[in-house]
Amino acid sequence: GGFEDWQILIDKVRGGKRYNFALRLCKIARAYQYQFNEEQLYIYKFLYTRALADAGQLHKAEIMLRNLLKENKSDPDRKASILNQLGVVSTRLGDTKQALRYQRACLELIPESNKRAVANVHNQIGYNYRLLDDFGRGNRKKAQQHFQKALDIATSIDVQLSDEQKKHNRRLIASAANNLGYIYGKDRQYDEADQLFQRAIRTWQSIGETREIARAETAQGILARNRGFYDQAIRFLSNAISRLVAPDDHQMLCRAHFHLGWTQWFMAVDYITGEVDFRTLRDAVDSLRKSRDYAEKYELQQEQPGVYHQLASVLWRLGMLTDDPNVCKEARELNQMAYSLSCKLNDIRYAVDSLLGEAEFDLDIGKEDLIEEYAQELKENFERKNYNFPLYYGRMRRIQGDFAFARRDFKSAFSLYAEGFYLINQHGGFGPYLIEHELRHLSQKMQALPTDDAIKWLKYLQEKWENLPRRHQRIDLLFWCTQEIQQTQLSS
Repeated sequence: GGFEDWQILIDKVRGGKRYNFALRLCKIARAYQYQFNEEQLYIYKFLYTRALADAGQLHKAEIMLRNLLKENKSDPDRKASILNQLGVVSTRLGDTKQALRYQRACLELIPESNKRAVANVHNQIGYNYRLLDDFGRGNRKKAQQHFQKALDIATSIDVQLSDEQKKHNRRLIASAANNLGYIYGKDRQYDEADQLFQRAIRTWQSIGETREIARAETAQGILARNRGFYDQAIRFLSNAISRLVAPDDHQMLCRAHFHLGWTQWFMAVDYITGEVDFRTLRDAVDSLRKSRDYAEKYELQQEQPGVYHQLASVLWRLGMLTDDPNVCKEARELNQMAYSLSCKLNDIRYAVDSLLGEAEFDLDIGKEDLIEEYAQELKENFERKNYNFPLYYGRMRRIQGDFAFARRDFKSAFSLYAEGFYLINQHGGFGPYLIEHELRHLSQKMQALPTDDAIKWLKYLQEKWENLPRRHQRIDLLFWCTQEIQQTQLSS
């Protein structure tokens, strides 16, 4: 009948990712809802909330889904579907822990025999654990286990499915392979990551969903940028953007422009010579502004703190280089927005990063009055709670050390450097914050000291680092000390 035709049409339109059209079809059907039987009315309401979420009206979708959950609390099948959809909405709204609670409750309601549904929820649970990577090292491992489970289950049932079911199932296989690839990449197992990305791409191609390939290209772009392969990263991310269609792909466009802007920023500054390519720096601003527009227009709160903070960092650099106080003022405001929104959303990664941004901006202008306050806040609110951010904790100590060095308080400076560089080296850094770049700056500072002082402080660092455990260390700091000491002796 008419209702079934409408339902098939909605699925088709949604499969083609024409989300605004799907929402219009739901609004048209609203006029007929008094003719629906009870089952049809539930399906209508559920598809309507999903269409709202797809179109970026997340708060409205969440309110409707909560009401729908109350109306259907005695029906386990419906309850599972609604909890799953609430989980998806919570993830996009940036409430990852709540999303996990919804998805776990959903998993408990699904019978083991419904393997497709079980695999789908494992993929979503994995994704939420991946977002919680920074809350402890164990979460990345959990993400990997759930993605692997999703991939194994979906692969094992593929042969017995109908063609229409196969399409949905392969969408899931591609998504789980792509998610797993990203986890391997984060663990620096690049060969495995690449094989999984290729598997995801081939699977999307086999079902004719080439726009989804942008997900793999975005992940590959991020990993290439983290390794310093900026040309390659820009190629991946530009390819992703050219595949996507606005406004329906708003979430992927928001992310791809964000990572493109971030990559252009790292590429614009040569951290060895200090030279700046202004055109690429302005391109970075444009890309990040595009990302911001998508994040704000489609309520993508989960993306907003990162966009505001990275845009602030690029604008600050531009403002400092062009000596433009208005641009620097805009950067400050954006960074403070990033900090308050991160705290509100419990986005620890960007709360820490934007707090550090304030300290870096102050270091650039030699303003020391708030630095101890920032450092204290970072220690109390984040470091003591064991959030896993050695790179940022290390950089804060290095900034404090730079201020002490400028005051010629070398005892404080080198005590802070000893801790700071050890922490940075646990992560290894990326872009301008690579441990190699940080050590190059330290070496330049050493060269400004009298030879005897430089050797004394290098030996001090060497002694401190000798007494610290060497696991999780990216480069050998003791080897670095030996080379610096010998070099300093030569130039005396």
